[in-house]
Amino acid sequence: MELRVSLCIVAQVLSVALSPQPVAAGSKQAESTEQGSICEIGETPEKCGVTLPVESGEELPFRLSAGYLIMVEGQIGTQRNLRFILDTGATMSIVDKKIADKLKLSRHPMESFNFDRKLTWEQAEFPEVQFGPVKATKIAMLVGHLAEYSEFARNADAIIGTDLLKLSNFSIDYETRRIVFHLRGLESSAARGEPLSDCLTLEVLVQGHPVRLIVDTGLPGILLYEERLLKSVPGLQLTGKVINVTMGGRLPAKQVTLHGIAIGPTDKDVSVLLMKSPPPDMLPGIVGIVGIAALNARWVNLDFARGTLSWEGRQSAEAALQAFSEIGEGDSEVPFTIEDGYLIVVEARIGERRRVKFALDTGATYSVLRANTGKGLENARQPVRVVNLDRVLTQESVNVGDFQLGPIRIPQLAMMKNDLEYLRESAPQVEGLIGLDVLRLRSFSIDFHRRKINFGAQRLLRSSAPMEIDRSYMTVEVRMLDRPVHLLVDTGVRSILLYRDRVGERLPNVKVEERIRGTSLSGEASLEVVTLPRLQLNGTELERRGVLLRTSPAGFLPGVDGYLSIAALGAWRVSFDFERSRLSWE
Repeated sequence: MELRVSLCIVAQVLSVALSPQPVAAGSKQAESTEQGSICEIGETPEKCGVTLPVESGEELPFRLSAGYLIMVEGQIGTQRNLRFILDTGATMSIVDKKIADKLKLSRHPMESFNFDRKLTWEQAEFPEVQFGPVKATKIAMLVGHLAEYSEFARNADAIIGTDLLKLSNFSIDYETRRIVFHLRGLESSAARGEPLSDCLTLEVLVQGHPVRLIVDTGLPGILLYEERLLKSVPGLQLTGKVINVTMGGRLPAKQVTLHGIAIGPTDKDVSVLLMKSPPPDMLPGIVGIVGIAALNARWVNLDFARGTLSWEGRQSAEAALQAFSEIGEGDSEVPFTIEDGYLIVVEARIGERRRVKFALDTGATYSVLRANTGKGLENARQPVRVVNLDRVLTQESVNVGDFQLGPIRIPQLAMMKNDLEYLRESAPQVEGLIGLDVLRLRSFSIDFHRRKINFGAQRLLRSSAPMEIDRSYMTVEVRMLDRPVHLLVDTGVRSILLYRDRVGERLPNVKVEERIRGTSLSGEASLEVVTLPRLQLNGTELERRGVLLRTSPAGFLPGVDGYLSIAALGAWRVSFDFERSRLSWE
């Protein structure tokens, strides 16, 4: 059976290895107030006013894989805690073969076209699929090896396309990493229309000419079909040089900068990929694809019922801190000491108080100040919810004036208040934690031989691995018995910690050598000391002595299987390169 066009992007969605991003030059409006909307076909963004629905439905946490792919947990039949990539660029969902094998489903072959080649799939009817409040029964989905479909999908169990996504309108909140569903009441057995009718499209202006693009959560930037673009934009003007690249390791493309691209009210110079157009009968009227990540939005609302999309962009708190920290003066090298065998302790300044001792904690989203330290220094108190190991805490957050760590200086820093009881015996002199909110403002390296932290541009060390970084945490992929586990990189834990309920069958039976009480911001937790199976980070053997925590924080840290202590690397120098999203060590 042939499937002529089963995917909006025809299996091209996740195969782009490059991530073109907007170029700062050429903006006519401050991004801090940018708003835009995708209007129904035939309307321009200026003529429609799409707003976030007033009613709010069920929420589902997500994590960003590769910096832009939206990954949530879901269920297929009896298989729970599966990893789904939400992909508005695919009109038909795809399930990895290993899941269909476990369910022992009958299948039949199908084909789809991908511009210059045919892709062979199988199709099966699945008894039930669910993510968040979206539930479908007796749903037909494609079956195949996702690792062959895309390198970015190799750790996913399914790619959820618009055949399921359209059952609910939803909003994506990039600040809180939450998807909020607004149910439409559609039946899962509703007949499928033309493939393109399930795709959200956006009309943008390229040098004053309207072009129609498919909206795709599975693309990091903007891809345009060259021949169709030239027909739509006579006298197209490029900025800078043309760079020849390949997509997915085989498809030739050109990386160029186009000026005068208007998405919503803002006119920008944007780096895009140009590639050969598909045949005329494929995706008629479509000039390319725009990734939602290219909107640089704090939230995006997808309304499948109306065929519209709206978003709100803003200058992030991180960008504001970055702007403040640019004016800071101080040494790029900061000395540190090691306390309790693993804590990295530095001295920072708060207002007139100098040499205040803080522990570096890349596992903490927000910096923390001991409750009695901040008296008289803070203002503007407000509650904030944070995840700590196996539970979610509500803590008081205060704004602390004039914080400085080496070259990083922040006039107003929001810090959590906590009594840090768990450090009272092991590091009583520590008065706070410096979290990822501060540390990610500069790349830095930790030299354990010289006991120095160096802030600034970093060179890659002998061994390295990609980091997935979002506002709340950063993770790396570790191989355990050659199976992937995703660990949060944490300078604030003594050894590797795994969630038993997250790693599941990937963790073989291990002998519990000791049960201990671990302490943290949230109090005590019961931990099992074990010798873990073989663990590798991009070829480096990791320290196998670790601990297991029985339960993870329900609904939080999606896709995170535990914590990686940098001590487990056995390295004398470790570098955190936020510009290249690389962790390196030697």
